[in-house]
Amino acid sequence: MLANTEGRGRKKIMNSITERRVIHQVKIDPKISAPKIAASTSNTLGRSVSAETVRRVLRKAGYNGRVARKKPLIEEAKRKRKAGPFVIIACTNHRFHTDNRS
Repeated sequence: MLANTEGRGRKKIMNSITERRVIHQVKIDPKISAPKIAASTSNTLGRSVSAETVRRVLRKAGYNGRVARKKPLIEEAKRKRKAGPFVIIACTNHRFHTDNRS
């Protein structure tokens, strides 16, 4: 009879505490690379951690391989000038077209 037995398969290199430390490093510096995180994690753990393992942990936490582009600071006055004098007027008398080809 087949049964699911515990302890089968490859063991994880990083435990949950180490995974949280990796995520915390990315929160502090979003532009840090996966190989740099892997090197620092390898030093603290004492065993080698690949960059792909770090990427896998970050993807599981909801981070992807892209960083948002820095946007220039637009002051409030410039933003109003950029929008222009356009005012959105809500129209209450909409007539909807109905198709009477039944």
